[in-house]
Amino acid sequence: MASNQVCSYCINLPSLFAHQRYLWLYHGIIRDLIIAMKYSPSKRLAYWGAAQLLANIQSQFAGLRTWDAIIAIPSSPKNYAKRLFSPSRIMADYIAKSLTIPAAHDILFHRDVAQSQATLSHAERQSNAQRSLRANTKNLNNKRILLIDDVVTTGATALSSAQLLLECGALEVDLYSLARAPSWDATRRHR
Repeated sequence: MASNQVCSYCINLPSLFAHQRYLWLYHGIIRDLIIAMKYSPSKRLAYWGAAQLLANIQSQFAGLRTWDAIIAIPSSPKNYAKRLFSPSRIMADYIAKSLTIPAAHDILFHRDVAQSQATLSHAERQSNAQRSLRANTKNLNNKRILLIDDVVTTGATALSSAQLLLECGALEVDLYSLARAPSWDATRRHR
């Protein structure tokens, strides 16, 4: 699917996102690159991903979308300690600087009370994300937020993040990611 298309499940089962886009399906070389970025870990690949997202945002949304802040899906403290960086935060910072939009890293945070999402079923991921994510502010009134993630698997973390941002007063939340896993389609069917 091209990045400017919307999947049929997203059309029929609207989510919390005003717009949700991804560059690639999470398989083959893209899967290998994202795994290397996250688990090798590689800042170089995070910057490469940021440049890919930025180029696509500039070509797809030039003049069409304006955001008040860019927020990265937060890494868990355990994952941050292993990598010493957050891939999503690197991408968010790069895009924010290039588009001259504030990056807001003090709004969403990840409490270290949960298991790694990669090891859990869809239902467990939803519960885990709801327990582990928190927001630091209630003052996002009428703000348009661009949420950045590396890969959307079941969508549990991204949806929990969007819910928190909307509860803090955000007018709308857009999600942009490098990739979307095939499991997203299966989990959307059950929502």
